[in-house]
Amino acid sequence: MTPRQPTTELDARYSSALNPRPGAEDVAATDWAEAQRRLRDAEVFWITTVRADGRLHVTPLMAAWYGGTLFFSTGPGGQKARNLAGNAHCALTTGHGSLAGGLDIVVEGTAEQVTDLARQDEAIAAFEAQYGDF
Repeated sequence: MTPRQPTTELDARYSSALNPRPGAEDVAATDWAEAQRRLRDAEVFWITTVRADGRLHVTPLMAAWYGGTLFFSTGPGGQKARNLAGNAHCALTTGHGSLAGGLDIVVEGTAEQVTDLARQDEAIAAFEAQYGDF
């Protein structure tokens, strides 16, 4: 099975409108290799999940990009865990929210609990590589 390659998208209506310099209409989406580098380097992410009543829940967390997967953790009783148990769709956002030169990345997908011990070890190693021994 060939892994699904994510797409990078940019709505130029908004990007060029905030960047009035000549040539701003030629903006393009960040290529996937650069987006992956930024995901590996990011320290703070924001996760958006959906509560049982449909309201959104947004909270900061740490996440680690490794092997095409964005890993994060939550306790079993936390709001994120309860939300994901009912609806696994979520978005993780990171970036630099600046009008001048910022790059923000949104990763949309479906959360899956990692139960395989070898995969858990990979996730732990990814967190340690990104954040040190915490």
